[in-house]
Amino acid sequence: MHAYLVRSARSVHDDPDRLGCMVTGFVVEGADHDPQAVVRVRQALGRIEGSLTECVQAAQRHGDLDPEADTPGISQLLMAINRGMEVLARAGLDAVALERVADQAFEGLPLTARARSQQAPRPVASDAS
Repeated sequence: MHAYLVRSARSVHDDPDRLGCMVTGFVVEGADHDPQAVVRVRQALGRIEGSLTECVQAAQRHGDLDPEADTPGISQLLMAINRGMEVLARAGLDAVALERVADQAFEGLPLTARARSQQAPRPVASDAS
């Protein structure tokens, strides 16, 4: 999940056209105007959430996440973080800041003690580069 968050941060930052996710763009700019499109957006978000839920469940089975943790809630949190990073990237937040967001989000997950003990220390990112 950490790799997913960091890759998401890099992906939204490195998007040269700043097109981002069409679902996010539509929700932000036009969801109030097209009820049929809202249905499709909800379906797309449901598919994304379903994929993330499978990842969360796999992490729980593997012993990386607390098996009693709120699986749908974590999936929705990951989706919200990803979409939020996209908005921040469009607003000009740099890659280092987005990776800090990813790191903080991961640290906030209900990781098991075993998973925390196996984490490799990450180098501290610097804004001075």
